Amino acid sequence: MSEILSVAQPNNNDNLWCAGYAYRDNENPSNRIAVVMKMDDDGDIKFVKQWGDSVGDSATLTSSITVDDVARAINFDEKRSEIVVLMEVHSERLRPDYSDYSACCSTQADLLIIRMKESGKVMSGYNINFYDADVSMLVGDNSMFIHENFYIFGGQSWGFNTRQQNVTYDVENPVYNSYVFKYDYSEESYNDNCFYQVKMSRGDLEDSRIYVEYDDDDTQAKTVDRYLFS
Repeated sequence: MSEILSVAQPNNNDNLWCAGYAYRDNENPSNRIAVVMKMDDDGDIKFVKQWGDSVGDSATLTSSITVDDVARAINFDEKRSEIVVLMEVHSERLRPDYSDYSACCSTQADLLIIRMKESGKVMSGYNINFYDADVSMLVGDNSMFIHENFYIFGGQSWGFNTRQQNVTYDVENPVYNSYVFKYDYSEESYNDNCFYQVKMSRGDLEDSRIYVEYDDDDTQAKTVDRYLFS
């Protein structure tokens, strides 16, 4: 793990959850893999999860994969007893509707929310995007909190596009706008959300082409390897 950007610790729990990224090539840092790590209060790593196109040992050591995925924020949902991670993603398999808007927006970032149990079991995810607007959704580090049925997060963009609103920007002189979005994750409200969104199942998120997990035996054996953890 190259950098930790956000940390969460559930109440009355000895474990710390960390979100961030790992460089695909530490000697020439550029493209990144999204990383979530669970660590106990003794400093022992329980597991490390990575998401991104072509993840795994070989991918973390090469910069030939030109996508950039980062876990920006993490928090604990007390109502559901779940860990919630918010990512900026470029990998195609983390963007289920990518083919609908790839012609105009291949270089832009979507958001991905992933829900997990405290055991690390992945439950589901939600991809949120601006569809065919050539605009990235950029999230601030450690910028998400949870209230009742809402995930609330902030960041910046230059304009935005939802099912109900479209704010354009000056292509020649783009100016960033700050935003705060409130996302209702409850099943009964899913179809009422104004965002362009796609549900992702556990199977989607644990596809071996975009996901790898190192358990405690793997991580303890590799903590001396700076390409995995530092």
